[in-house]
Amino acid sequence: MKPEFVVALIGLAGTLAGALLNAYSLELKALLFGRLNRDKDLVGAWDCTWDADTPEKGFPIRDSVNIEKIYGDKVRALGNTPGVGGYRLVGRISQSNLVTFFYEGLADRRPLGGVVILKLNALRNEMQGYWHQCRPDGAIIGGETRWNKRTASPA
Repeated sequence: MKPEFVVALIGLAGTLAGALLNAYSLELKALLFGRLNRDKDLVGAWDCTWDADTPEKGFPIRDSVNIEKIYGDKVRALGNTPGVGGYRLVGRISQSNLVTFFYEGLADRRPLGGVVILKLNALRNEMQGYWHQCRPDGAIIGGETRWNKRTASPA
């Protein structure tokens, strides 16, 4: 085998290895530090209650959030408010069980967005915290929120 060909193969292998490391760096880092599977128990449906610090009609709101994926300290979820629509949440889970999300509406609700900060309890089945959102008129509203992990109903 010619040396030029061997050098080209080594270069190709290095390029592929670099691309793979770059693509999966967050997952590899989480795996090395033992955080990759730490929060997988949070994946699934959560029943949520949202209270507002304003005397507006329509509160509290009850809806559901489905935590779809957790990788390392990153979390992705999809929420749905019956009769209103859906919203996408992306965020992080800290080592101290603090969960933070940014969210925005889907489809015609896309302009609506906000933030949520939650503290996960020791049993890992309830989160409590606060939310704030910018309304279409530009006003910022917010309040308390409580999330309870939905358990499978007995068969």
